[in-house]
Amino acid sequence: MAGTSNISGKESITFTDNMSFDGTERGGAMTTNGQLWIGSTVARHVKLGRITSPGGTLTIGYASPNITIDLAGGGVAIDSFTPNSGTTPVVPDAAGNITLQGTGSITTVGGLNSLTPQLTGLTNHALQIGAGTATLTQLSPSATSGVPLISQGAAADPAYGTAVVAGGGTGATSLTAYAVLCGGTTSTSAVQPIASVGTATHVLTSNGPGALPTFQAPAAGGIPTIGTSTDRAIATWNGTGGNALYDNPNLLTTSAGAIKAAYGSSGAPAYAFVSAPTTGIYGGAFQIFFVTGGSSNFNIANTSVNNNMGLSQQGYVRFKRTATATDYTVQTEDYIIGVTSTAAARTITLPNSGISAGHTYVIKDESGAAGTNNINVVVSGGTKTVDGVTSYPINVNYGSITVYYNGTNYFIE
Repeated sequence: MAGTSNISGKESITFTDNMSFDGTERGGAMTTNGQLWIGSTVARHVKLGRITSPGGTLTIGYASPNITIDLAGGGVAIDSFTPNSGTTPVVPDAAGNITLQGTGSITTVGGLNSLTPQLTGLTNHALQIGAGTATLTQLSPSATSGVPLISQGAAADPAYGTAVVAGGGTGATSLTAYAVLCGGTTSTSAVQPIASVGTATHVLTSNGPGALPTFQAPAAGGIPTIGTSTDRAIATWNGTGGNALYDNPNLLTTSAGAIKAAYGSSGAPAYAFVSAPTTGIYGGAFQIFFVTGGSSNFNIANTSVNNNMGLSQQGYVRFKRTATATDYTVQTEDYIIGVTSTAAARTITLPNSGISAGHTYVIKDESGAAGTNNINVVVSGGTKTVDGVTSYPINVNYGSITVYYNGTNYFIE
């Protein structure tokens, strides 16, 4: 310490750093950091004293030429709190204390140098529900597993119960085993089961718009039944009762696992992949044939075919070819007529009936000698023409013509 001091008006003392004094009059030697010369109430005495921190929260030190005072550990003191609401800021009382405590369902727990806010009054597995700005109420879990929590509206706590339709439920607390569910009414519930599960072979029958349906025996004129003797059969209504369509040439049948469709007969169409019918549709291994008059007009197949037209499984198209070495009358199901011999002049006669507009035929000299012996193309009956003439010659070796019918006459493409 340095400087000049006048004690009791009698002496002037010049102080220098680390200067010591002896004698009771002047308080003794100053030998500890933080000591001060303090005026005494006893005349002419100067006492030595120190600034102390009884709680240990302050550290007194000396760093020449200054006395230092710090919080213990070099920390920073908190002199106030700022709450979300109420009086702000919150400052210590005269004793330096600030009280932090909970309200409602919130409390605080302290321990040594820690303070923990927490909820109070909790119960295991209970649901916490708001009961005010700082208070919670608890809803105990349902004793029955799987029961949902149901809203009771904005003015009441939710409760465990039965979900209504608006909440994704049925409104029913129990259901009848195997019974059909139907829409309910105001006096029942949103969903209700019918009264009975019925009897074997009974059908669910409407009782009108004001009643639940019921299982009943089929009424006369309703759905027919089929006996066990008609295994794999299909039922139809014949006006008075049910028929089993099985192995009957005039009815739908599944005999031998095949389907055949006949048309133009006096009975109902028949469907069965069996032997080739005279008229209708039949099939074999990987083939379907459309037949008229005993001959196939069109087929879909994966093997070699000899019909008017065939679509193969491999993706190519084949047309029916008829070979002739003599005069030939073209059939309605023919398409290509190949004349294989012209040792003499040949006549190919086109049909004048049983055909329709667009019917097309190809006539080809496959013998390669039509230039010597012509192939003459005529129309049966002699009244219809080919490109305006009653007889059209193929008179070039390997020559050919393609003709189509317009509904009246034939024309060359």
